[in-house]
Amino acid sequence: MYEILSESKGNLIGVKLIGEVPKDEREEVISKLKSLGEEHGKIRLLIELHEFEAFGSETFAAYMEFLLPVVSIIEKFAFVGHSKLQEIAVEIDSFFAKMFGIKEEYFDYTKLDEAWNWLKED
Repeated sequence: MYEILSESKGNLIGVKLIGEVPKDEREEVISKLKSLGEEHGKIRLLIELHEFEAFGSETFAAYMEFLLPVVSIIEKFAFVGHSKLQEIAVEIDSFFAKMFGIKEEYFDYTKLDEAWNWLKED
């Protein structure tokens, strides 16, 4: 399941992903992100994970399926999680994100406000 966070406005959007997100819901989120991209050009995205235990190959494939259609419209990407494994995955991913001109950072779930502030910075 997913939820659009109330702090979202303008080209800033936060999406809370709760547990396993079914394909049809991932497609809804992608559609919302694309619409924001059409309206604002570039978007600043915050993804917050909840009740998300694994980060295996299936999860990675779903993650890539989620991000690839919108990679060209993301300017900044804040990833809010709760595990060292997620942090390492974001560190690796940020190397590739730079190739697309995306600034990407990992934030522990206790630092959600910092993540929003970072997204708002120029």
